[in-house]
Amino acid sequence: MPPIKMDPKQIRDPQHRVLRFVLKVGDLEESVHIFRDLLEMKVLSHEEFEDGSSDGADVHYEGRWSRTILGFKDPDEDQMCIQVTFNHGIEKYERGNHIYAIEIEVASVNMLEEAGYTKVENRGHDIYFVNCNGYPLHVLKSTDGKNRISRVIFNSREPIYLSGAPVRFWTECLKFEVVGWAIKQSEVPEDDVQYHPPCCSIFGCVCFRRVRRHSKFKALQSGEEPYVDLHYGSTKDFVVRLQRLPKGKELDLGTGHERLLLTCKTEELKQITGLVQTVGQLHGGHETKKSFQLVPGRVDIMGVVTHDPNGLEVCYYSDVEDIPVADDIIKRIQSHKGVQGVIVTTKDGTPIRSTMDNTSTVLFVGRLKTLFTIACSSVRDIDPNDGLLFLRIRTSKHEMMLNSNEGQDYMAIVIQNPNEA
Repeated sequence: MPPIKMDPKQIRDPQHRVLRFVLKVGDLEESVHIFRDLLEMKVLSHEEFEDGSSDGADVHYEGRWSRTILGFKDPDEDQMCIQVTFNHGIEKYERGNHIYAIEIEVASVNMLEEAGYTKVENRGHDIYFVNCNGYPLHVLKSTDGKNRISRVIFNSREPIYLSGAPVRFWTECLKFEVVGWAIKQSEVPEDDVQYHPPCCSIFGCVCFRRVRRHSKFKALQSGEEPYVDLHYGSTKDFVVRLQRLPKGKELDLGTGHERLLLTCKTEELKQITGLVQTVGQLHGGHETKKSFQLVPGRVDIMGVVTHDPNGLEVCYYSDVEDIPVADDIIKRIQSHKGVQGVIVTTKDGTPIRSTMDNTSTVLFVGRLKTLFTIACSSVRDIDPNDGLLFLRIRTSKHEMMLNSNEGQDYMAIVIQNPNEA
C-alpha cells in the first residue's frame, strides 16, 4: 500500500506528534519476538516497575509491570512507535473488535516468510497477517523501501461520514486533519453535503459532489467499509483510520484499554479540555482525567485523557521533548575533548537525541537511570528537602555523568574517556 504523503504546508511543528500506540499483552516475550525479530524493529527502551500505580489513564496496574517501547526509528527520527505494556500475573486480555488492524510496512518480508507466514490478497494488496497476542497486524512490503507503522484502523459503531460524531470529535476536538476518505454517497445525510471539517485542509469546498472528485476521495473497494483517514501534526507517514463496523455487529472494546499517545503545547491542554467538555460531549466523547504523571513515580507532566464517541482512548501529553534544546546540548558538549557520546532523554528515560548507536543508547540510559534513581532515594533519606541534580561515575575505562536539573523536562548523559578529558 503506497504511503500517504503529507503536504509540507499541512505539517505542524514538532510539538504536535503521535508518540506511540499503547498495547497490553499477556506474553511479553512473544510480543517482543514478533516486533523485534520478525518485523526488525528496535527496542528503544524497556523499564520495569515494582509496584502497582496509576499510569495516568485511571487504569491501575496490579503489582509489578513493565513498559517496552519499540519502533523503526532512531532516537532522532520522528515516527510513531509501539509501546508494549506487560502486567505480571495477567496472562490474557479480551481483545474485542474495536481494532481492525495495525498496518506496518517493511522493506523486507524475508523474516516473516522464513517463520512460515505467507502473503494473502486483501482489498487489492498482498498482506501478511500476524497475530500478536490477539492484536491483528497487517504487514505489507513497502513500495519505497522504508519501514514504518503506517496506520491504525479502528472500527466504529457510529456511521462514518464527515458530519458524523466520530469524525467531528477527532477534527474539532482532537485537532486531526482529514487526509482521505471513501464513503457510499447513498448513505451521506443532507447535513454532510454542506459540512466542512475545520481541520480538513485538503478540501477547498464544502460541496460533497465536488469533494468526491478530489484526488483524496477513493471509491470503496469490494468488501470495504466506509472510512476516513486522519493525520495529526508532524508524525511522518502515519494516519488513523476510522471505519464503520459491518452492520449487525456490536462494538466490543475488550479489556486491554489500548490508547493513542500524542503531544501538544502545554498551553493547548486547557483548550483541548474545554473543547472535549463542550463540543466533544455533543458528539458523544468525554474527558476522563487532565493531570497525571507521565510515568508512575516520576516527574509530574500535564496531560489530558479523552474517549471518542466509540470509547477509544486518546491521551495528550505536554511537549516534554524539547528538540531544539536537545540539539543545543549535544552541539555544546560534543566540542569538549574526550567526549565519546551524548544522550538527551526525557525525565522518564526516553531518548530524544543521541550520538551513539541504538544498542549503546538503550544500555547506558537503562543502567544510569537506575543508578540515578537509587542515588536520588539515598539523598532524600538523608534530607527529605534535598534533591540530587548531578551524578558522576568513573571507571577504569569511562567517566559517565548524568545531569537532571530541577525545572527542566530532560536529562543529559555524557560518556567520556577520563584519560583524554
